Amino acid sequence: MRSHVRRLLLWVLLAGALPGLAGCDLLGIKTPQDIAAAREAEGKAIGGACRHAGRAIEDCYQLNRRADKAAVFTGWREAGDAPARGS
Repeated sequence: MRSHVRRLLLWVLLAGALPGLAGCDLLGIKTPQDIAAAREAEGKAIGGACRHAGRAIEDCYQLNRRADKAAVFTGWREAGDAPARGS
């Protein structure tokens, strides 16, 4: 009889914990897509800041070796295109 009660209690606890564990985004666990998006956004910000500071793209690459070069260039180019569009 006691083993049935323990087993029932275990199932009740597990059933109560599963919905909480299903919300992994609330736990701060980042997916590979989130990490890639953050890395790209950081690279674009670095490129835009370099362009705003008047640095050449090569200098920007040298100063930010860990940043994604494609994202840095995209940010650098977008920062240069903004005044040409008038925005």
